[in-house]
Amino acid sequence: MKRIVDKKRVKNRKRKKKSISTISSNFDNSNFNDFENFYEYKNENIKATSKFENSKKIDSSYVPKRALPRAKSKSGFSSIFNKPVRKRKNKSRQPSRNLNLKNNIPSTSRALVPTKKKKKYINFVLIFRIISLIILIICLANLFKWNKENNSNKELLSDIKSQVSLSKDSETNFSNSEEVIEKDYSLDFAKLKELNPDTVGWLKVNNTDVDFPVVQGKNNDYYMTHNFNKEYNSAGWIFADYRNIFDGTDKNTIIYGHNRRDGSMFSTLNNTLDELWYSSSDNHIITLHTPEKNLQYQVFSVYKVNSVDFDNATNFKLAKDYQNYITTALNRSIYNFNVKVTTIDKILTLYTCANNNQYRIIVHGKLITE
Repeated sequence: MKRIVDKKRVKNRKRKKKSISTISSNFDNSNFNDFENFYEYKNENIKATSKFENSKKIDSSYVPKRALPRAKSKSGFSSIFNKPVRKRKNKSRQPSRNLNLKNNIPSTSRALVPTKKKKKYINFVLIFRIISLIILIICLANLFKWNKENNSNKELLSDIKSQVSLSKDSETNFSNSEEVIEKDYSLDFAKLKELNPDTVGWLKVNNTDVDFPVVQGKNNDYYMTHNFNKEYNSAGWIFADYRNIFDGTDKNTIIYGHNRRDGSMFSTLNNTLDELWYSSSDNHIITLHTPEKNLQYQVFSVYKVNSVDFDNATNFKLAKDYQNYITTALNRSIYNFNVKVTTIDKILTLYTCANNNQYRIIVHGKLITE
């Protein structure tokens, strides 16, 4: 029995020796000389994998060591001690989410990098600012031009008055609608004709700034945009209807002018809508000086109306049409001037726009003296 037990022990010892020899050979094939090297290799893999996992939060530039292939024995079976490192599912390594690939900008400054939506917004704001700047420049240029044209007309008017002998002390007083006493009002129409051959008269309305030479063009458009010197000016000038003849035969003499916000041209005709103006009898006389005569008109109607509702006829074929025109003007008046007007009379009409061209101010006067 002892011999049998001894034989078994010997066999077990031999088997242990063989297993140890195979293990050592496997370590030789995989460049492992002893167990200490194996544990060092295993610890390096553990450190590498831990660094790789931490790199997702810290830095993506770190690349762990490639896992060594599993060591195989001569028999073709894997070694018990060499465990493989897990491989990533994706072949190409995915970048860290906290980094910008293009500029390698960390997540802390990611907000500074414009996205597509931010780029669109920035472009929109830039375009909006450029357009706003262009509009502002255009508005400022137009405002400068508008002010310059108004000032040039004022200077032109003062220059005309200095060249033409104009009596500022001339007044017109009346006790009733039929009696009018006129003082001297001298004008050098020869000088005015030299300055502008289109001059047909000089208009003055009491207690307003309307005190202008009147011109007449070949149409009603030219002097809407040209001044007395025939220079382009958006303020235009005071002009008579091109259909008027000024020979005493016109039933209705119409004079037009712009209503400027700076108070020039016909803008002070706004005063005629004020009760202080139309309630004073001193303001009821309009003077129109012509080269042949000094004409005076007594105001009988003041009102505002849409341009569509205004009839700018200068002559009437039928007396009935003229009477309808007079009746309409009397009915529209905001004040009763107690002036009788018939088809035998001749009238003067002053016409201007107001309130940003929303309506027209009309002033009618009846000719009382020639």
